[in-house]
Amino acid sequence: GGGEPVARVAARLTWPATRSEINAQEGDAVVRTPDGPTQLTDVLDESDVPLYESRSEFRAAVTDVVGDGPVATE
Repeated sequence: GGGEPVARVAARLTWPATRSEINAQEGDAVVRTPDGPTQLTDVLDESDVPLYESRSEFRAAVTDVVGDGPVATE
């Protein structure tokens, strides 16, 4: 498959959450990005946010890293 939506990963987490908590829980999740499926740990490594207060803040940070173009689907 081509990974899963960031929103689905975000829905499985509880907020606020630190980057290390997210990596521990969902770091091996593969998310859809405009450049293709990317492991979540790789995305978070590019973000310098240590703590995400809310799901929307997390999604915004991911978007900052991967961009908000159309997601490549199969």
